[in-house]
This record gives sequence, C-alpha cells and structure tokens, in this order.
Amino acid sequence: MRNLVIVLLVISSLIFLISLFSYFSFVSDVKRITYPAFVVLSENVNGFDLNGTALTFGSIVLSGSSRRQVLVRNPYPYSVIVTGEVFGDIGKLFLEIPITVVSAFNESSIPLAVWASPDKNLSLGNYSGTVVFTLRRV
Repeated sequence: MRNLVIVLLVISSLIFLISLFSYFSFVSDVKRITYPAFVVLSENVNGFDLNGTALTFGSIVLSGSSRRQVLVRNPYPYSVIVTGEVFGDIGKLFLEIPITVVSAFNESSIPLAVWASPDKNLSLGNYSGTVVFTLRRV
C-alpha cells in the first residue's frame, strides 16, 4: 500500500511539473522590441523625419497630431498577440496602441498616433521616450 502511495505521488508530481512547464512556455513573451520615440511640439510645423530605427513623429503644433505605422512580421508557426507600452514623457502625447493579433507566418500594420491635446497644458519642446512591443503566443 505504501509503495502505491509513493508511485501515485511521483506520477502526480510529474504531471504537475509538465503542466507548469507547458503553461509558462505558452504564456511567456516570445519577443520584445524597443524603439526610441520622438516628437517636437512647436509653434511651426517643420516637417517630419523618416527613420527605420526610431519612431519619429516630427514636429506638431498644439492640438496637432502625427501618425505612423509599424509593420509587425510573425515568423513563428503560431499566432502571436502584439501589445505596446509607451515610456517617457512622450506618453503624454500618445494615443492608445491597439492590441493586434498576427497569424502564423503573416504580417500586420499597427497604427500609432500622437496628439497634442490643448487640455493637457503641454509646453513647447521635445518629447521623447520608448515604445516597447511585446509578442506573446495566443
């Protein structure tokens, strides 16, 4: 009887560890991508900058806005969910980043926008920070 209890305890422990490993391998981040982000709030609109390594929104006026698209490619054999977080003082200007699902071996565009709301009492100057995209298994 005692041997049966030990065998059942070992089997249940193995099942628990396998379940725990499976849970964390599916829930953990697949990839994190960080981009620096910049925008200038000014009295004049001086144009914008195209840059492949940073999210540059150029120069906007108070109550003005600027938009960019980020292309996300999914090279994995499973779907991923992409979430975005904004850090730094540019977060005062960022509109919400939509949560996007990208199917296996596919790509999707994520729209990004900044808006200098007159209600926020923003001062003229440079606003910078980082935007972090996290890819997780669906």
